[in-house]
Amino acid sequence: MLLGKTSNQSGATMMETLAVISIISILGIGVLGIISNVMSKFKQSVTVSQIQDLQKNITERYAVEGKYDTLGDNATLIEEKVIPTSLISGEELRHRLGGKVIISKDEVFQSDDYYNVTFFGLNKRACIDILQINWVKRQNSDMVAISVNAETLFLLPYGNYDEMKTIDGNVVRLPVTFDKASAACTSDTTNDITWVFQ
Repeated sequence: MLLGKTSNQSGATMMETLAVISIISILGIGVLGIISNVMSKFKQSVTVSQIQDLQKNITERYAVEGKYDTLGDNATLIEEKVIPTSLISGEELRHRLGGKVIISKDEVFQSDDYYNVTFFGLNKRACIDILQINWVKRQNSDMVAISVNAETLFLLPYGNYDEMKTIDGNVVRLPVTFDKASAACTSDTTNDITWVFQ
């Protein structure tokens, strides 16, 4: 009789142990998901800061000249300390989410008054979140256009800092809605956003 109780107690202990391990596993998976989401949001936040720092530095560097016709290559911009160190990866520029960064003379308006900053290789979630930021806040930004995947272009209507319009003239209120951002960010892993700054 004593042996029977011990055997039942052992079986109960084994079941309790398995239940505890299962609960810990489920909680662990949940915590990992939360940590992953927090890290992703942190990287996106750093990426946004990189864009803002880069735009500020380039604008300050070329303020005296007033035009971007002498906008240099990466090596020159690094040497002149225009590029934030967080973007420098060897001889390339890379944003916090891992994709390449290209700074170039403007190709949208074909004018020396503007320059482009392109962040390549953004996953869909990051592309949507970054696109939904209200980049134009009551004339506090020199941004005049956003191109997403070289297809969807949002242009700033002259004098109106609360809305943009698509290349076909449809007005887009800022910040861009989730639906419009989701439609523009077509790839799961390799979206490109180009900001055109003045």
